[in-house]
Amino acid sequence: EDPKFALAYADMAIAYYLLDLNHKEKSYTEQINKFSDQALLYDSKSDVSLIAKACYYLQVADYRLALPHLEKALEYNPNSVAAIHMLSDYYAYHDPNTGKYLEYALKGVRLDAIGRDSITSSYSYLQLSNALVQAGFFKEALHYVNRSLAYYPKNYYSPHLKIFVQVSIDNDWSAASTKLQKLWYTDTSRMDILQDLAKVYYAKEQFDSAYFYFKKLVQYREGAGLDLYLHENAKIAHVYGMMGHPAKADSLFADYVEYCEKTPSKYQSAHLAVREAYKGDTDQAIKYLKEFSQEDHFQSWFLLLEQEPLIKQLHSHPHFDAVFQKIKDQFWRDHREIKKRLEAMALL
Repeated sequence: EDPKFALAYADMAIAYYLLDLNHKEKSYTEQINKFSDQALLYDSKSDVSLIAKACYYLQVADYRLALPHLEKALEYNPNSVAAIHMLSDYYAYHDPNTGKYLEYALKGVRLDAIGRDSITSSYSYLQLSNALVQAGFFKEALHYVNRSLAYYPKNYYSPHLKIFVQVSIDNDWSAASTKLQKLWYTDTSRMDILQDLAKVYYAKEQFDSAYFYFKKLVQYREGAGLDLYLHENAKIAHVYGMMGHPAKADSLFADYVEYCEKTPSKYQSAHLAVREAYKGDTDQAIKYLKEFSQEDHFQSWFLLLEQEPLIKQLHSHPHFDAVFQKIKDQFWRDHREIKKRLEAMALL
């Protein structure tokens, strides 16, 4: 045993972080902090040591301090695939920015090209496809998700992503629901597919089918003590209410309200607009949509808000069309800026 082996301490910290991921109650925060500090003590420039410390800050939701550790990991180790993938995830999930997400996904693919195996390539192309579709590059996203499947047909996530890339191009939601249902039945433990299947039926206003799948998701979350997909709770509450379960709807919506208040992000105003629409306060909902229209580099999926059942009641509001057009204009303005910038960097 070597007490000064920084990699071992870093790996322990990361392992504990992964054990706690998505759990409501965090059990290993102290261990992550302790082992990441030990890793940095023995090798302060190691990419894995710096990533381990970033994991601690992600664990306690201090994203402002996580980022410099990830940036230093890449600065000290320019060929670190792990650092690039962590930065890509950071801008995908923790501090959303479609431009940055795509930039690091592209860098990851380029770096992975050196001595990679087919499975690694497949997951790199999956990440790139996801970044592309979020930034509005739909045809390019389809190309790379197909490449992901060509490299490794058993990729766990690519068939799921491909359904949504395809629907971004053809807007065929009936075909999407059929494909999602078939995919979910191949592995009914997949909560990511389950919640998307429920949301598609919700969007189609087929609330009985949406309820069937949302109920399974709610039962799984509660049984496992997970806080997965709380940002979807307004949809779930609406469906429960429509199906005659007002008490459970109130409970689910209360969790959504708490999520909105405790989770600051560039999407907070959009979530608050949905909250107010659920309550029937159209003026307040429009106010929050106006705030969201000031954001930039948001995911393409937020364009779907326009046709969401909870938002449809806002269509008659005199300011809705202008506000949502501003949101769409901002998205496509960002899309053009991202394309220009990445082309200048020879990344796109």
